[in-house]
Amino acid sequence: MKREIPDHNGAARFKRRPDDVSGILHNLRLAQMSYCRSEVTRPWGLDRPYEAGIRFHYVVEGGCWMTTATESVWLTAGDVALMANGASHQLADARDSAVISVFHAERRQVGPDMYRLRAGGGGSMSVIVCCRVAFEEPCPAALIAMMPPILIVRANEPSGHAVQSVLQLMASEVALNRYGAVTIMTRLADVAIMHLLREWIEGDRAVLSERASALGDPQIGPALAAIHRDPGRAWSVGALASLVNVSRSTFAERFTAVMGVPPARYLALWRMKIAERRLSQDRVSVAQVAMRLGYDSEASFARAFKRITGYSPGRYRRVQAQAERANSAVETVGAQADELQRKSAERP
Repeated sequence: MKREIPDHNGAARFKRRPDDVSGILHNLRLAQMSYCRSEVTRPWGLDRPYEAGIRFHYVVEGGCWMTTATESVWLTAGDVALMANGASHQLADARDSAVISVFHAERRQVGPDMYRLRAGGGGSMSVIVCCRVAFEEPCPAALIAMMPPILIVRANEPSGHAVQSVLQLMASEVALNRYGAVTIMTRLADVAIMHLLREWIEGDRAVLSERASALGDPQIGPALAAIHRDPGRAWSVGALASLVNVSRSTFAERFTAVMGVPPARYLALWRMKIAERRLSQDRVSVAQVAMRLGYDSEASFARAFKRITGYSPGRYRRVQAQAERANSAVETVGAQADELQRKSAERP
């Protein structure tokens, strides 16, 4: 039974058990997974552009600096770093090391969406496993949006041992390259993400009690579901409040307290997540994306998109296309190398 507890503003909040979050995690469905084992030697540095989805890096051997636009953190063997927002970042052996685009490094495809990468100057080696996952829609994107930019699980933390075990199994599957490896890798990536999400939730009781339960909150959950179901509708605070039969002011105050942003801001952020996916994957014009997401003109959509993502829609699409071409080129070269190796082995 729910028990109301007062917060510092005197507003009533619902206290939920950790098990209440299990339903949210249960609804996460992995739709896509890519995996790369990087073997890099000092000095080295890799620049990784923005990619939609959750990404995590696992340091198998050695160590590296992980640097984003806002912070820099040292990772050592056994550490795992999860990035929920897919932001661009750099990995390097030292803060002042020169970096190259990950697409310019020696990268070989060893299976569907599985790669091995080599780079560096020939010194001491570090081995880093990188994995990116995307979830099916609809998913509790609100939960992911609440996460910190970087979540670190250290090797010496008790929870880190379980994640390491899963990631070591993933590395073994890549090394053995047996039948069914992709299916097994996808399942293992799912388990690894669940471990990391659980670590974050259990480590942040404020999020657990206030934000993570938002989807089940009788005043917030239906509004979030409506926004996710029909993001192109001209949602007003009043319209959302009417869905849950509370006043406009009460709804706005509670939504902001629980989600960390006002309803209008959340709607804009959700629309841009959808826009990013459509611009990078769908063969639709910017004007069509703008119309589907409820903007009255392409110009107003472009302003909103740049304000939130830092890119114009056209620039974002070009960057994504460039990344896709680089991926395709790497896969082609890898296939050609495999074919040459096969023919060489067949020669007497």
